[in-house]
Amino acid sequence: MDISVFSPLKHFRPAETLLASLAALSILIIISPQSWFSWTRSLDLHAYPSELTADESTKGNSTIRWVNQDQLAWECQTGTIFPAYCSFEIDLRDENGKGLNLSDFERIWVQIKYQGQSNNVRVMLRNAAPPYYTPEDRKSTKYNMVSIPVERLGEGLYIDKSAFAVANWWLSSMRLGFKDSQPEYNNIIGLELQTGETHFNEQHFFQLEKVVFEGALFPRELIYRGLIFGWSVLILLLLLVRVIKLKISIERGKKEQAELLDLNNILEIQNKEYAEIACTDQLTGLRNRLGIRDALYENMQLWKDTRTPFSLVMMDIDNFKQINDQYGHEVGDNILRSAAILLLNNTRRSDCLARWGGEEFILVCRDTNTAQAQQVAENLRSKLEQSDIHSKIKVTASFGVASMTTYDLDELFKRTDVALYRAKNTGRNRVCVENTFQNPPHNIAV
Repeated sequence: MDISVFSPLKHFRPAETLLASLAALSILIIISPQSWFSWTRSLDLHAYPSELTADESTKGNSTIRWVNQDQLAWECQTGTIFPAYCSFEIDLRDENGKGLNLSDFERIWVQIKYQGQSNNVRVMLRNAAPPYYTPEDRKSTKYNMVSIPVERLGEGLYIDKSAFAVANWWLSSMRLGFKDSQPEYNNIIGLELQTGETHFNEQHFFQLEKVVFEGALFPRELIYRGLIFGWSVLILLLLLVRVIKLKISIERGKKEQAELLDLNNILEIQNKEYAEIACTDQLTGLRNRLGIRDALYENMQLWKDTRTPFSLVMMDIDNFKQINDQYGHEVGDNILRSAAILLLNNTRRSDCLARWGGEEFILVCRDTNTAQAQQVAENLRSKLEQSDIHSKIKVTASFGVASMTTYDLDELFKRTDVALYRAKNTGRNRVCVENTFQNPPHNIAV
């Protein structure tokens, strides 16, 4: 008896075999560790010259000395003049004066023995590139810096590339434009370790043991995009072949009709997904202007039919342009995302929160009169004021409140916008209500 007839693969058509193979390969790629697609570069610490410096350039009196230069161990005694610090630097330039191109690195592994009273250590990757760098002035290198805690330094820890930022004191001294003020890694000529936040007259011991740079040969995002693109092309080709076959053999019976219905269902699901994407703000995950259309229509109809109260609350993050100008758009985007989460977590399920545009949000309040909407706005204003969205920025917002009095949505928006404008022009961080002229307590303005 030929048992080969029971083999599952015997009944697979070539296309199905191809799909099964590609599906297995896709799953393998998705669950594979990142190290399969990464490169690593272990820095030979003894192949480059190194030097010790203290705070002489700032007229400080800290002292630094080698404990064992062969083992890259050194000792620092911070002085009594601010800022007190000591530094160790490895010169990464080759014989032609060229540094390392670490543009594709994603994280760095450092292992340092440390003894002292400081809570953190500064790691700096110094980049040399025009227009800011001049060979005659080593201080003109861009200081890509990160402060790391000392607790795990002995066993080693990874530092993500995203954790690095250009040192503020360097930016202030160079007066560069926004484009040149971002971290760069195309010509790293120095790796510098520096004492972190410390007090005067403290002793610190360091020994640098290991530095490894790691980057992605193929970033995960690129791999996933490739998989999505490949599967999309394959699915489209398969769908095209299937549709052609259905057109040729449409009269063959119910089986072909069922397959056509399945195809229509797939397309319908895709259309629903595209509609959902179109109604969602991609930065915050909230609804966008299109996404709140149904909520506005339903509340208008309720007001028209049963006079159910209906209010709008518009809110605008205070001084947002200054935040973007001073800290960059990435910080601004993070503040918008965090503010959206805070507002959403403090909003009723029956209401509808959306990003109206830029730094502006809107809240559609169902079954809510003006006084109730005023309290809702004040609660959100207070929550935002008391939050700790950013360690260096106090984030507040101005609020405008109005309720529907006539069946005219445009007029309602205008009154809400006027209230918001008044809140912004009478001090910000306050709630203003339409057509009232008393100053209520708790920072609610009119």
